[in-house]
Amino acid sequence: MKLNDENDNFLTIIKDIPDIYFLVSGDTTILDYHGRNEDLYKSPKEFLGKKMKDILPEEIGKKSFDSVKNAIETQKIQILEYSLPIKEEILYFKAKHIYISEDQIAILIRNMTDQKHSEEKFLKVFKLNPSPMAISTIDNGSYIDVNESFLDIIGYQKEEIIGKSSTKLNIWENIKDREKAIKAIKKKGRIQNLDLKIRTKNGKIINGLFSAEIIQIQKKSYILSIMNDITELVKIEEKLKESERNLRLLNQELEQRIEERTKELKESEKKYRTLFENMTEGFAYHEVIVDKDNKPIDYRFIEANPAFSKLTGININNLIGRKVTEVLPGSENDPTNFIKRFGNVGLTGGTLTIEEYSEALDRWYRVSGFSPEQGYFAVVFTDITKIINAHNEVKKSEDKYRKAYNNANFYKDLITHDMSNILQSIISSYELISINQNQLNLKEKCFKYLDIIKESTFRGKKLISNVQKISEIENTTPILKKIDVYNLLNKIISFIKKIFQNRDINIQIIPIYENIYVKADDFLSDVFENILINAIRYNNNLQVKIIIQISIRKENGTDNVILEFIDNGIGIEDSRKKFLFKKGFKNKKGSKGMGLGLSLVKKIIKGYEGKIWLEDKIKGDYSKGSKFIIMIPKIDQ
Repeated sequence: MKLNDENDNFLTIIKDIPDIYFLVSGDTTILDYHGRNEDLYKSPKEFLGKKMKDILPEEIGKKSFDSVKNAIETQKIQILEYSLPIKEEILYFKAKHIYISEDQIAILIRNMTDQKHSEEKFLKVFKLNPSPMAISTIDNGSYIDVNESFLDIIGYQKEEIIGKSSTKLNIWENIKDREKAIKAIKKKGRIQNLDLKIRTKNGKIINGLFSAEIIQIQKKSYILSIMNDITELVKIEEKLKESERNLRLLNQELEQRIEERTKELKESEKKYRTLFENMTEGFAYHEVIVDKDNKPIDYRFIEANPAFSKLTGININNLIGRKVTEVLPGSENDPTNFIKRFGNVGLTGGTLTIEEYSEALDRWYRVSGFSPEQGYFAVVFTDITKIINAHNEVKKSEDKYRKAYNNANFYKDLITHDMSNILQSIISSYELISINQNQLNLKEKCFKYLDIIKESTFRGKKLISNVQKISEIENTTPILKKIDVYNLLNKIISFIKKIFQNRDINIQIIPIYENIYVKADDFLSDVFENILINAIRYNNNLQVKIIIQISIRKENGTDNVILEFIDNGIGIEDSRKKFLFKKGFKNKKGSKGMGLGLSLVKKIIKGYEGKIWLEDKIKGDYSKGSKFIIMIPKIDQ
């Protein structure tokens, strides 16, 4: 009677737990049961009063018989795990065989299918994750598991590394780095973003960003580590140092903060849940939504880690179970075509890595996607905004130094060209003094030539001043003023005739157009001098004839002053005209040229919102002379 009472109490307790309960005899005959019928391999009518080996598949029946026998002999709980096909689905079970008496055993069976699937899912995340990950012992760093990404970066085969320590493999460039890391892990339980160097199998040293945390596996402590290769990032930082000496060192630490932990899972699941929760990269798992043609048109968020919120600013609580078109309206029209590209990853089982700018989040991301199962895809992503900005800063620096180099060449060309004109004036004056040194009126002529030398020296000083002004033009808007074109031309003509007293020069301005004004600066006189000096210098006739025609032309509703400099010089071939105003234009060997000065002239005229171009004096026959035409907007008196 007492035994029956105890059994009744035991049955009362059994009914309050979710496990399936069986009462069997010593020969495994099933005497009683309690539990959900949907978890049963056979119906009660088929198994009550029968032996387990006659009901279950042969192998499982034999293992169950042996387990019952051991429970009776040892009077200790025996555990048996197995799987059974139930309703066209494979279910996983864990059975505990509990001793009751010499001829009775209680069996508690728990459905472990959800836990098994969860374990498999997180195992896939660990194995397929693009980030190098490893699980190792704390004391000597022996590896018990690593993923493919870890093997790819370190260069070893898995059988070469499992069971061996990181120190034995000589992975640490500086063994003190490991000692420092282990000390920090033991003290705080984790480390984040430790910058260190490791050695690959072939001896190559790479820079890594190392994060780790202590996890429990079967009641033992291990280190779960994640290391990102930041070698390229270090190279970018070094390039920035070279390009911008005053630029601060680019900080590329990847932030990692773990907000909270979920409830403790079974030991096998907890291992991979810890990995999932503590990734520094953002992670999300999605279900692909397709149209009637099986084309991806949307996807639904199934799961995401805390880093997802940190990197996107989207609250996970407002994310799970919702479609991306609901979370980010308009994403179906995003130019990155994220839905189609990663939807196809989920449908085809491929992989994809992209670097794209998100308009909605105003950040740059590197996103790697893979498909753990058909119709689903997972992404691991990092914020690369700082890297992209670093590239842009490098480009800006290169442009800045290129511009400085070009400016230096521009000033060199300017001084070379204009100083040659000035020095030619001084040399010509000296030659005239030498020619006339025996004449009676030498003194009077010397004073005249010395005036030219003095004025040319003054112009050399002015040139240096102008170079300083041009340096300012590169970064500022020119300060323009009202200039009388007719008066300025007369002054330049007078000066030109003094320089070339040994040439027969006839320069005419037609018509006489006084009180005509343009908005320009002091460089306009350099423009006129340049054109007139070239017209004289590149002229083989006994008499140099230059006609300056002034007219007014309306263009786009604006009155413009037209200045046509028409000479009887050697002219310019058609093949050279298109290069004439280009900076750095070189004349062909043995010919006279003017490309360098005219590139400067064009730059100055453009600053007045004007134009300059070249035509033949006689259309179709360049050898009869040239016609340089300048157009500058006219202003009122």
